[in-house]
Amino acid sequence: KKFDVAHAEAGDARVSVEVKAPEPPAGSAGDAEVWRPAYDQVITALVLRDRARDAADTSGESQAAMRRGLDFLEQSRGFWGRGDYTASKRFAAAAEEEFQAVLDARPDEPRVDVSAVQGRVQEASAALKEVEVLYARCQERGCAERDPVTWGRVKARLDDARDAMSAREYDRVTALTDEVQPKLKALLEAPPAPEPKEQGIVIPEGVERVTLQGDLLVLDPRITFSEGVKLSPESEGSLDELATVLKANAGRLKQVSLTGFTDSRGGARINLTISRRRAETVRRELIARGVDAQLLLATGRGEDDPVATNATPAGREQNRRVEIRLVRRAPSP
Repeated sequence: KKFDVAHAEAGDARVSVEVKAPEPPAGSAGDAEVWRPAYDQVITALVLRDRARDAADTSGESQAAMRRGLDFLEQSRGFWGRGDYTASKRFAAAAEEEFQAVLDARPDEPRVDVSAVQGRVQEASAALKEVEVLYARCQERGCAERDPVTWGRVKARLDDARDAMSAREYDRVTALTDEVQPKLKALLEAPPAPEPKEQGIVIPEGVERVTLQGDLLVLDPRITFSEGVKLSPESEGSLDELATVLKANAGRLKQVSLTGFTDSRGGARINLTISRRRAETVRRELIARGVDAQLLLATGRGEDDPVATNATPAGREQNRRVEIRLVRRAPSP
């Protein structure tokens, strides 16, 4: 997994440079004995980078040290992305030396407790990962149907925790995950909601792009994105007909779940964000076409549950999708 480095402008050591902590790798390459020393070294360099950026004066020597440190961080980023954790650690250590030189030139600057910051990062990362696992399990088991109000609050707080992690507000991440975790566990332990009797879904006359397969509405052509989270022009007609179907069946539906998925390229956290934002884009478009906003729930699953191989362009295209799943109302007695 990669961490992002924005370039500093030449000659300006005080420019805002955002570097996110690297994601611990998954799979066989994720053995902690391999990547943990590099991870800890990168965190150390990032902490010193922030302090040095604030402490850097306008002298040429101070600015030159900042630029060298930022360049070493960027090289460390590249090696981390390629899985060369030894080289990543070496360049992060070089960056640390440059940032420390900037701080040493300001003896009045208080020392940084790097180990304490590392502990906060690791604690927040582990807590968020544990909650993400509980959230995915709860989603699969229909927790939203058991208690929609609590589920909505949990989802909102988890989104806040994700944003806090991106902003490196680690104490807030820990506080939010401590709040969310017991609620997710309670939802998982609650008895499942009774199965409602299904009501037939009507496909209005003239609709040709939408078919019903079980609880899924399948679009052909399906919804695609030209870049990032921007809808492709070819998706407009399919969205028009999808909105027609949903409005025609509003009285039969309790909820419509819009779930975004990506292929396996890129980092897991980035893919999760992209998939969620794509689902939210579809939700906004349906609302603009007159579908009741309260009916629509948008979530993202990232690269989970592929429907095809990620080894070919055609397979990756199939995995980049938004699934439309219907939850039907029980009929009136």
